[in-house]
Amino acid sequence: MKSEEADNIEELNNLPVDSIRIAPYLSELKQKAEAEVSIRHLNLSATFLIRFLQARDFDVALALKVWVSNS
Repeated sequence: MKSEEADNIEELNNLPVDSIRIAPYLSELKQKAEAEVSIRHLNLSATFLIRFLQARDFDVALALKVWVSNS
């Protein structure tokens, strides 16, 4: 899942952590992170994952790729 529009990204970044609009991104990243042996033991809290997604403009594939390559 990737957020395509810049306005959408800014809007997502301003939502509260428990927003239902963030939930699909969070769920997908958490599921993929749990499947990665190199990172599944790390902090998978919603707060951490959302900050990680925000830093990568809610691009789940990029977030996971960067996370795995730096672990």
